[in-house]
Amino acid sequence: YIGGHPEWYDETMLFGKKGGNVVKYNIELDKTDSVLGKFEDPRGDLSLSANGEMFVNGWEESDDNSLRYHFVRLTDGAEIKSLPMDRGPHNGGEVRIDAAPRWNRAGNKVLIPGWVNGTRQLHVITVKGAVDGTAEEDINGGPTDAANT
Repeated sequence: YIGGHPEWYDETMLFGKKGGNVVKYNIELDKTDSVLGKFEDPRGDLSLSANGEMFVNGWEESDDNSLRYHFVRLTDGAEIKSLPMDRGPHNGGEVRIDAAPRWNRAGNKVLIPGWVNGTRQLHVITVKGAVDGTAEEDINGGPTDAANT
């Protein structure tokens, strides 16, 4: 069983939750191809960049009602985690704010939802080094413009 919110990798493979891991799963052979690694909440929203080089898992921090993002560069396994993003009062029901990360076509920015000054907002996480091999992260436009390296 592959759970979470599965994401396609290619014609026969997808990423999904198996146990406490995110795995690459071959749907034609009905077996795990490889383990991407342990994530805080692999049931969270998964997203693969359009160029197929970066992967992000978004999850909810239960202790402070925030969303966090765990990035993995698939070419070498480099990882980084984002700063928390407030999700406001909408943490359940039909109008909840889910992690729902969405990559741009270049594979170096992710659009995420959040809550700032009492309103829903969209924010961009720019993943510096997503393509050139360095592992830095910078949150632009969020409530904290701090880098987390």
